Amino acid sequence: MGKTRFNLPYEKITATKWDSLGSTMKLSKALNMGWNSVRFTINGHGWLCYRCCDGTYDLLKAGRGPDLLEFFRITEKQALSLDITVDDDYFEDSDGYPCVFATVELTDHNKKILGPNFTN
Repeated sequence: MGKTRFNLPYEKITATKWDSLGSTMKLSKALNMGWNSVRFTINGHGWLCYRCCDGTYDLLKAGRGPDLLEFFRITEKQALSLDITVDDDYFEDSDGYPCVFATVELTDHNKKILGPNFTN
């Protein structure tokens, strides 16, 4: 599947963001490059992560799933260091900001953080 460009104002999708589609990187890098949010699942549970205006991060559960940090007994710093692969396309959230879905990769780094039951 190729990259999909939606009808968003040009300034919302920079060349850096466009080039990041389909790439593997740390969760924090995807958030710091300006994606409004990154959404992903781990072991069937979904989470939404975004960077706040004050530079802090918010890791929210999607639906009725468990809290990410409590579920895996990890710190925010560990969660932000997870290796993800950004999907090949992006979408607009309800406010019109660009967001991406991502896959949390089955790397040794991620297994070390998330534990032996990580089966994404």
